[in-house]
Amino acid sequence: MRKGFRRAIAGLLLVASSLHARTDGFVVPDAAARARAEAQITQIDTAIRTSDSATLTLEKWCAANHMADPPQVIVKKGRGSAMQANATERQQLRVSATEPLVYRRVLLLCGDHILSEAENWYVPSRLTPEMNEALKGSEPFGKVVQPLMPKRQSLSQRRQWAPLKAGDWTLARCSQPAFSHQALVLDGKGQPLALVTELYRLELLCAAEKTGAAAEPAGARAFIEAVLGRVRKDEALLLPDKLKTIATPRLARAIEKNSAGGEIGVLDYDPFCLCQDNDGVHIELVDVSGTAAQAVATMWIWWAGAGPSWERLYRMTLVPEQGQWRIADFAEKDRKSLLAALQAGSRDTKIRN
Repeated sequence: MRKGFRRAIAGLLLVASSLHARTDGFVVPDAAARARAEAQITQIDTAIRTSDSATLTLEKWCAANHMADPPQVIVKKGRGSAMQANATERQQLRVSATEPLVYRRVLLLCGDHILSEAENWYVPSRLTPEMNEALKGSEPFGKVVQPLMPKRQSLSQRRQWAPLKAGDWTLARCSQPAFSHQALVLDGKGQPLALVTELYRLELLCAAEKTGAAAEPAGARAFIEAVLGRVRKDEALLLPDKLKTIATPRLARAIEKNSAGGEIGVLDYDPFCLCQDNDGVHIELVDVSGTAAQAVATMWIWWAGAGPSWERLYRMTLVPEQGQWRIADFAEKDRKSLLAALQAGSRDTKIRN
């Protein structure tokens, strides 16, 4: 392991030990439980290591495990004094010995769950003034620099917790380290923006264990997967004869009224893909949960080659109508209820891509 990586991880471990400790833990009482824990750790570890955005990967994990609503990752400034980047770290960032760097140490939270601790040195001259200002607040670095089309280049990784190895894992502390990464964050042209060291906590598993997988109403997943299959085939689902087969009468009427007379109203995009042209659109079904009376399907959508700044989380609310599931509403970050916006007829809420 690189000396710099050891130094950074040691610093983050000191931060972890100074935080308020959780009194509960993650129970792995037998071989089967250990195998499940190992599979979960490997899944999230690999997902982060191979992703372009650790923040968006954590938000997907948060959404899939119902850790918070909305499943949004925010940062909280961590304790500890600022550290100076050494010669090796400056070389990795491709900066001179005199180039100003900014040091940032934070905790990443989803709801009240502390998922990881991170520190980074970033190059402010390679960011916009607006980005530098935003980094003084509670936005994760990965989200702030999304317009620069960031990519991650993994440098080192280490597992701190391995449930399949010999040891007493009967009760593991949620705040203890699970695995760690060191990576360079590069812009779309390959220029280093930041050097990050991340220490991920066992809270990733603890929170998932506590919330548990929500019930999946019978038939809801099959219905939404069929709808998404039609979207991927570029089927015009907003046409009245097709819309009435998948939407509630209330939503279908609101959408039809929106375009009455040939005018473009609130809805000037396709809510099934959050776009006007779904060429290159990718949709991933993250979760389906709820009851027999109402279900919510959560999806991630992104555009090929567009980078993480165009990646969004959105939901469809489903209700049963005459023995069949139907879409009752759409929701996303910029519009909590499409049905409400359509009914209000507010042209100020248009979303243009």
